[in-house]
Amino acid sequence: MIIAITNCRSMKQTYKCSAEEMYSKSYVFRAQKDFFKLAYDNYYILSSYYGVIPPTKIIEPYKSLHLPKISRVKLDGDWTQNQLEMWVNSSVGYIEQLLSNNSNSIIHFYVTLPYWNLIKKHFKNNPRVKHIKQQRNNPVGQRKYEEAFKMFSNGKSLEECITHVSTLDKGTYETEKWFYHLNEDSFYGKSHQLARKYEWADEGALHRVSLSKNPHHKGWVIDQSLLGKLYKTESGQWRVKKS
Repeated sequence: MIIAITNCRSMKQTYKCSAEEMYSKSYVFRAQKDFFKLAYDNYYILSSYYGVIPPTKIIEPYKSLHLPKISRVKLDGDWTQNQLEMWVNSSVGYIEQLLSNNSNSIIHFYVTLPYWNLIKKHFKNNPRVKHIKQQRNNPVGQRKYEEAFKMFSNGKSLEECITHVSTLDKGTYETEKWFYHLNEDSFYGKSHQLARKYEWADEGALHRVSLSKNPHHKGWVIDQSLLGKLYKTESGQWRVKKS
């Protein structure tokens, strides 16, 4: 059995639902999920709040936790030392149980470094556990997983797909700029910074707006002249009037 494990996302639903639905606001998570369901026997989610959970587990929305950065001097982040030890012990215990349930089980961790760094020492000598590098640029990560899905569907091996996903791309360079909205304060910065401030916005879509590939996303524009053409439909969708 080959198992994939990904990490939770800061973008979450606001209601009680399955873990898979809770994190489905993240476009990278959605692309990962589709690939995992196609290429793996099962997948799990490593949550900063719940530990390791199956995607079907019903969970409550929660405030995102900043993972701690460990140094010899102090522990930085939202957790106390006791909370950190409890989370690590619980997560490692769950993973070890997955491995012991089937002696042929293999686990691939598709998690970012802040998650992997907290547990890697427990598995560094285990040949059945592998960490897959993640893209630094989220829009690139989304594209990579979508391409891996197509590759596997067309007969490419899992190893070929893993190589494709984990080959780091710099992505398209984005400079800081002004973003404008009819109902929100103007914002100066990059798309990922704006997406962190407004969790209802999609970082990938904002990134395309920033690169002038899309005119707007949910009312956000970089071309201030478009503000006069923006309007909202009865269903709540933002549109630009055709002139």
